[in-house]
Amino acid sequence: ATVTLACLKTAVGLITSCAETFTSIFKNGPEYRVWAIIFGLVSFIFANLGLSAIIEYSVPVLMFLYPLAIVLIILALFGKLFNNNRAVYIWTVAFTLVSAFYDLLNNLPENVRDALKLDAPLNAVAKFLSLSNIGLSWVCPAALGLIIGLAVYIVNSKILKKETA
Repeated sequence: ATVTLACLKTAVGLITSCAETFTSIFKNGPEYRVWAIIFGLVSFIFANLGLSAIIEYSVPVLMFLYPLAIVLIILALFGKLFNNNRAVYIWTVAFTLVSAFYDLLNNLPENVRDALKLDAPLNAVAKFLSLSNIGLSWVCPAALGLIIGLAVYIVNSKILKKETA
């Protein structure tokens, strides 16, 4: 009941504020009540007819963005351990980016994957990416990128210490 009430309250707020905004933008246009009805009907149509399509196409994008966001947050939280070295960020994000792109392609709607003939290449790549069967194909590449980035950071730090000594 609380969730339903919160969603209803938000929907009413959005419809009324959009109607007020459009009434002020289009002074010679429809009145507030007409705009409110238009926004209510359009929202109803999108919610009932297009929501599944919106979700179907947003999941691949989220599967691409979430690993990158998670990795960047983790790197930022533990950045003091490696002085927020740029090499660590670049290597980790680069490896995560590649596997996140795989997740994007792998989660495209089936008709899009079929049209692009992606199933065979994606199945071949899945054999090399552990955890891809549960949507976490980015974890091992991100860890590998982190290890490489940290190695670059350590080597560069030692070279810098020798040059200053």
